Amino acid sequence: DGGDRSRAAAIARSAGVMLGQPDLAGTASVLAPDVEFSDLRTVGFGTLHGAEAVLETIAAMMELSSDDSAHIDEVVVLEPDALVVRWTNRGTHVESGGAFERNLCQLWIFDAAGLCEQLVCGVVQAQPGVDFAEGSRQVGANLRFLAQRLVDRPAAQCRSRLKPGTSQAE
Repeated sequence: DGGDRSRAAAIARSAGVMLGQPDLAGTASVLAPDVEFSDLRTVGFGTLHGAEAVLETIAAMMELSSDDSAHIDEVVVLEPDALVVRWTNRGTHVESGGAFERNLCQLWIFDAAGLCEQLVCGVVQAQPGVDFAEGSRQVGANLRFLAQRLVDRPAAQCRSRLKPGTSQAE
């Protein structure tokens, strides 16, 4: 139906922006006004409410680094209104000049208009300098959240696991 096609197109546009290179203006165009962004990392920023708070935080993080790049390592879950990705963020810390790399996972949930209404961020694995137990707790928190979000979905909704770098299911 036309409404479903329009929503799918809007979600595809939003996902394209979110999956692309860091772009504050582009991100602003795909966030729902009442978006909620939860950072589950121990040293994360907690939970933010509203597009303005999310954009201010993203802008502040972008000011701390240069040469930011994002690489989607794997689309883990793909549903009509949700996307879970494992990705790597790289850059250079502005003050120290040191390079950094963060391996993260993010959940994006889209509203009826195709805008991102909920984001959840956490670590994928223990990283250098991060205690393994801390990394495990964070991954566990992500998995519990995702499991809760995906509970009670109709069986007809497909949850595919995609091959990295493709749009083909394994």
